[in-house]
Amino acid sequence: MQALDSLLDQDYPDFDIFIRDDGSSDTTCEILSEYQSKNANINVVFADNIGVTKSYFEQLSTLVVIFLLYVIKMISGCLAS
Repeated sequence: MQALDSLLDQDYPDFDIFIRDDGSSDTTCEILSEYQSKNANINVVFADNIGVTKSYFEQLSTLVVIFLLYVIKMISGCLAS
């Protein structure tokens, strides 16, 4: 969890962390749930193990949608001004 702690300790406050747990069978889910409950900017998806490649592209497609919604929101705000 050093990587998460390092991200959370950075100076820039406005960022989100997206994590996809690919069916961990150890205590990873509990640890990630704890981080998520304490940090509003951490978003965790708990899913079945579908393999590295499918997992990567599933998470990537989710992030693309989030990014596109953000862009639409920004454009809408500019047009409304």
